[in-house]
Amino acid sequence: MGEPFSVNDVIYSLYGKNLSKESLKAARPVVLAELSKGKMSNHWSNVEGRKGYYMLTDTESDSNE
Repeated sequence: MGEPFSVNDVIYSLYGKNLSKESLKAARPVVLAELSKGKMSNHWSNVEGRKGYYMLTDTESDSNE
């Protein structure tokens, strides 16, 4: 069973931890759109073959810079 992940955790698992802030900002809406295709709430997703429970809430305070 997976544990909850933030949207940024999903982005980092897909694209790596060395993203620039611009790339992170560009990736957020794309990842959110993909995750929300099933439901607009928490749901199971398969990202790079790894099952996890991804939260679709924006809990990252540093992303507003």
